[in-house]
Amino acid sequence: MSDRPLFLAKRLVEAVDSAYLRSVRLVKFLLSSLLAAATIAVAVPSAPAAEGDFRIRLVPKSSTEIRQGESLAFEVVAQNETDWAQEMDVTFVIRPRTRPLEEVTFQRIRQTVLPGNSFKARLRVAPGAWFARTGRYEVAGQDGTSVVPMAFDVMASKVRIPRFDDVTEQSGLATTLGDFPCGSWSAGAAWGDLDNDGDLDLFLPRQETSTHLFMNDGSGHFSDEAAARGVTGALGISALAGDYDNDDDLDLYVTTDGPNRLLRNDGKGFFEDVANAAGVAGNEVSQSASWGDYDQDGHLDLYVANHVDCGADGKTWVAQPDSLYHNNGDGTFEDRIDLLHREGSTLGAGYQATWFDYDDDGDSDLFLANDFVGVKPEPNFLWRNDGLVDGDWRFTNVSVDAGVAIRMNSMGVGVLDYDRDLDLDFAVSNIRAPALMQNQGDGTFADVAKPARLIRSYHDASSVAITWGVVAADFNNDAWEDLYFPSGRLRLSEMQQPMDYQPNEMYTNGRNKRFLDHSAASGAADTGHSRSAVLADFDRDGRIDIFSVNQNGAPRLLRNVTAKKNHHWLQVDVRGRRGNTRACGARAVVKIREGRLIREVMCGSVGFASTNDTVLHFGLGAAKRIQSLTITWPSGAKKNWRDLTSNQRIRIMEPNG
Repeated sequence: MSDRPLFLAKRLVEAVDSAYLRSVRLVKFLLSSLLAAATIAVAVPSAPAAEGDFRIRLVPKSSTEIRQGESLAFEVVAQNETDWAQEMDVTFVIRPRTRPLEEVTFQRIRQTVLPGNSFKARLRVAPGAWFARTGRYEVAGQDGTSVVPMAFDVMASKVRIPRFDDVTEQSGLATTLGDFPCGSWSAGAAWGDLDNDGDLDLFLPRQETSTHLFMNDGSGHFSDEAAARGVTGALGISALAGDYDNDDDLDLYVTTDGPNRLLRNDGKGFFEDVANAAGVAGNEVSQSASWGDYDQDGHLDLYVANHVDCGADGKTWVAQPDSLYHNNGDGTFEDRIDLLHREGSTLGAGYQATWFDYDDDGDSDLFLANDFVGVKPEPNFLWRNDGLVDGDWRFTNVSVDAGVAIRMNSMGVGVLDYDRDLDLDFAVSNIRAPALMQNQGDGTFADVAKPARLIRSYHDASSVAITWGVVAADFNNDAWEDLYFPSGRLRLSEMQQPMDYQPNEMYTNGRNKRFLDHSAASGAADTGHSRSAVLADFDRDGRIDIFSVNQNGAPRLLRNVTAKKNHHWLQVDVRGRRGNTRACGARAVVKIREGRLIREVMCGSVGFASTNDTVLHFGLGAAKRIQSLTITWPSGAKKNWRDLTSNQRIRIMEPNG
């Protein structure tokens, strides 16, 4: 064995002893020099940065005049001007110049920098996440650092900002939801005309006390009639509305952390639990469910996403298989999850399943968002519907080939055509930044969240962003679909620690394949522990409203009050005759002078653990007339209308033949 390592070690000890007697600074210099030269592996302690030790500059990498909602790009350049290795630990803040006490921390950088070396980092910050006003802002280091502030200006938004008012109290929807113990992380609601009187009602399950069934009196005011209509007790955590028996009224499926419920509507808004008789009760920890007619027989099938069983100790977290209930057409269902197990797995921690026709071949495909937890975490899955093959239905797992097999903490799914190229894209919520899967038109997807400016990985410098649901709608009626992410910390009841609140996120479509962060300015940045957002134009004024479902707090009804001038709309209530009555899976394409817009009827398959109103909403921008409207039903029936006026809600029935 060579004596060189021992010789070097001996010389190192001698050098350290001698240097210590002469100067502490020389010790640091020798150690850092040895480290830099990599002559021998030595752990070098770094000294805390003192005033003047670092020269930290902020260099703009985009214009210092940005529009409201845009993000500012800049580079951090830190130069270590000492003779020893130093740890740079800087927290960056953003603040209005005229209101410095309102500063928000947004990024922390910790980095060891060798003597004489520099460190660079590219950052982005969107003031609209926290600040509603335009004006002069600055980025700086938190008190105690030597960062020279960088000033910039926020100008008026280039697109109309969606605006919302909290009308929870006056609408009669004031209530609370309880805490969320392990296994019961989802919370949802369902919009629908449950008594067939022409206006929208709201079903809100609660797992700790009596569930709500809020009936609309026609004026936008709601009264709880749950007990009188047979909806009694604490029912569950998510809500799915759909006409499973094709009798032209909406039934309710409710998931729980035990047997699920199927509440059959008698046609007048009175309900009876028939889950056991129908064969869809199960006994798993179910987070959500989704209606979709995968075999196009006219009867709605049911996918139930099951998560993990926390175990008696709350730590085991064993994933449970999902269920794919095929509707037999006689009021009963058969579990055909084997159709998917042939081509993949449903043994992950399932949160939300989404039926939509991603490849535009006329049938419903299935995307499954999995939480990345448990003993054997699973990625997200996409099954392509290949129809009847050799006497049985066939799904093909195309997750990897399609580019969607992402391993992430997926919760909610929002389907939209954000780039208006007439194929359906989708967004997935996450812990840290979400995913935005852009449909490439060839059966594959690309995650474009970063270039689309869906970049908020942290709520602030010390708090990781956690988004749960995600919904898509044209909230400002400018003919481009926007995204809304309910956000909230995950806190288990037994932890008993203070909670920090994360406002919900509103991203307005910038019309250039980028989104604008208008969270603060929109008035929709609900600070509760939001799990889902449920969409409907409950007051029928042509603007999409939001019901924000908050656990361990109060849900909120956010009424859309965005200015209407020069921003028109069309709402289409598509109904089925030959297929399911609510036309789940039907597609509508609107053509206006500025281009074409596409929507698909989703029946509880988007968002998180909830059901939006199934009426299709099209913002039209400045277009006062619609050149054409084309609807394609799952049965293959197709119909076209020309020269329609805007600002109206129309019901369209499927042709008989």
